[in-house]
Amino acid sequence: MMIGGATVLLQRDSIWSSPGGGTAWLDPTSGDSLIVFHALNLAQNGTPCLWLKTLTWTNDWPSIGP
Repeated sequence: MMIGGATVLLQRDSIWSSPGGGTAWLDPTSGDSLIVFHALNLAQNGTPCLWLKTLTWTNDWPSIGP
């Protein structure tokens, strides 16, 4: 992973800090994949928020949908 063998799924930006704690849920019946994680909203004095996003898969590798 230290030489490019991984993909960053969660990364901070100018509004969201400290994203992490991600837990994936894969529904064996429907095939849907979700990820839940936390991040701090810097625009609201670091208010902690919980996110739920869709995971998509390309060649068995995950990415987070919009």
